[in-house]
Amino acid sequence: MKKEEVYSFVLNHYRKIAKWLFLLIGGTFLGLAWADKGDSVSNMMLVLLTAVAVGLNIEALREARRVRAWEANKDLLLGLKKELVQVHKIYEQQLEVEEYQEYLSGVQSQDDQEPEMEKPEDVADWSPVVKLNDRLNGVLFVFAEVLPAEVVNSARKYVEDSKELDRDVDDGAFYGCQLYDEALKQICDLEKEISLLIRKLSGVDALKL
Repeated sequence: MKKEEVYSFVLNHYRKIAKWLFLLIGGTFLGLAWADKGDSVSNMMLVLLTAVAVGLNIEALREARRVRAWEANKDLLLGLKKELVQVHKIYEQQLEVEEYQEYLSGVQSQDDQEPEMEKPEDVADWSPVVKLNDRLNGVLFVFAEVLPAEVVNSARKYVEDSKELDRDVDDGAFYGCQLYDEALKQICDLEKEISLLIRKLSGVDALKL
């Protein structure tokens, strides 16, 4: 392991390391205290020390795999997260526009009432939605074999839910505020899942005291 990986391992798993060191030190003192009891105690000590060494090695291998997985996937995951945030903002803005349109329709039905709700800005750039769709297609059809299963499954669910929403729109089940409210729920679910995975792979959660 590289020096940076060793530091990361120690920081991320100090509780586990402390546990294994406690077992090691405790086992050593136990062995010394009972050294005169015969070879059975020596054998017990060897088993204990071997178990501790194996446990530490397993933890080190697991951490090394996490580091490799993060380095291999961080650009795609962070790019996906960025596009999700952008699309989230677009849907929120468009929802405000739809809410204003509904409000305006109600006001116009009453000739003597002036609009009190301030008109929100229209969405000027929808390109992040296209970029997100391209990114998700890449996740499903290009990088699926090398990405964590959580990413692929989350992307697949979002794409399937989006297609179902499109069918509902065609059938007239969703429109206006209902449409973008549902779209926001879908994007929030995917954004949450990707954020959790980023925290898991990057080791951020393990750094919390």
